[in-house]
Amino acid sequence: MVEGLFNEEEAEIIKEIPLSRVAAEDTLYWPYSSNGLYNCKSRYKYLKMEEDMMDRTHESVNTGDTQVWKQIWSMSVPQKVKTLLWRACREAMPTKHALFRRKITEEDLCVRCRVATDYSLHALWSCSELDVVWAEQELWSFRGEVQFEKKSGIGVVIRDNRGLVIASCSKVVHQMLGCSDIEAMAAAWALNFASDVGVRRAVLEGDSMAVITGLREDEKVLVPYGLLLEDAKFFSQQFDELLYSHTKRKGNNLAHSLTRYAIGIPDFLVWMEDVPSQLYSVFQTDLSDFY
Repeated sequence: MVEGLFNEEEAEIIKEIPLSRVAAEDTLYWPYSSNGLYNCKSRYKYLKMEEDMMDRTHESVNTGDTQVWKQIWSMSVPQKVKTLLWRACREAMPTKHALFRRKITEEDLCVRCRVATDYSLHALWSCSELDVVWAEQELWSFRGEVQFEKKSGIGVVIRDNRGLVIASCSKVVHQMLGCSDIEAMAAAWALNFASDVGVRRAVLEGDSMAVITGLREDEKVLVPYGLLLEDAKFFSQQFDELLYSHTKRKGNNLAHSLTRYAIGIPDFLVWMEDVPSQLYSVFQTDLSDFY
C-alpha cells in the first residue's frame, strides 16, 4: 500500500520508521531540537540548512545530475552510506573548503597532503595521502562483494545478583534503525522478555543515556523514538519494582555480542540459563568483571 501511494524513495523512508508494539496516538514534535520542542535557535539552523540544500539542488538540476541521485538512493547499502554519498555530492561535508567558505578557517588546503583544495571528492578519493587506504585491494574487493541487508539486532541478557545468566535472547529486526531507536526498542523487548521469564524486581541497564533518561520521565518524551519509549513504559507496569541504570558500552559486552549474533538468525532465539556457545568467552569476561 505504501509503494502505491508514495514514490520509491519516500516509501523506503516510511518503511524504515519503527512502529510501536502497543496502540498509541501520533504525536507532533519539532525534530530539529533535542527535546522535541520548538525554539528560535533550532529554527534558524533549520532555515540555514534548507537554504543550503535549495542552492545545491538548483545547482544539481542545472548540471543534469538527476540520474546520479536516483542511483545513490537505489543502492543496496545502509541509509548512512547513502547520506554520506549525498552529502559528498552536494559538498555538504565539513571539509576545509566548506569551512573556509563559511569563514571558519583561514585556508582551504587539505591538512593531509597540503597541496590541493579540500573538496569532498579530494577528501574521500583523490588525496594522495589516501593511497595507503585504497591500496588494500583484498580488503576493498571483499567489501565490494558484501551485500548489505537492512537489518538491526536486539540482544538481551537477564542476570541474577551474582551475575549468572537467568535467560538470554537475540532478536533480528528487519529494518536499519538508528542507535537511539534500536536502544529504545531493545529496552521494551528486555522488559517484555524478563516479564515472560517471571522476573518481577529488576534493574534495566542500557548504554544510551538519552534512552535511560527518557524512560525515567513520567511525561511522554517528544523525540523520534518516543513511541518506542512508551512501549517500554507499558511493559514496565508488569514489575513490582523496576530501576533504570546507565552503563558504559564496555560494561554491556554480552548484550552487544547477542545483538551482533542476532543479525545472522531468522527471527528470535532464546537460551535459558545459557548463552550461545560462541559467546562463552564473552560471558566469562563479563562475569569476572561483575565481581
